[in-house]
Amino acid sequence: MNDEKSLDEALDECDAWGNRVADALAGLSPEEVVAYFAQAQSRLKQTTGKPLNLPVRSAPQPAAD
Repeated sequence: MNDEKSLDEALDECDAWGNRVADALAGLSPEEVVAYFAQAQSRLKQTTGKPLNLPVRSAPQPAAD
C-alpha cells in the first residue's frame, strides 16, 4: 500500500485543515482563541509525548495613529 500523496492531495488536505480551524475559531473572543490553542497544544503533547517546540512571539500591536 502506498501512503504517498500527490502535491495537490497534500495541498487539499492543508486547505481542509485550515478551514476546520477557521470554523472552530469563528466567533470566539481573543481569550477563547488562546484557550483553544492551549488545549490543542496540550492534546498534541499528550498524543506525541513531546511538547510543541515553536518559538513564542508576542501578538502584533495596532499601529499608532
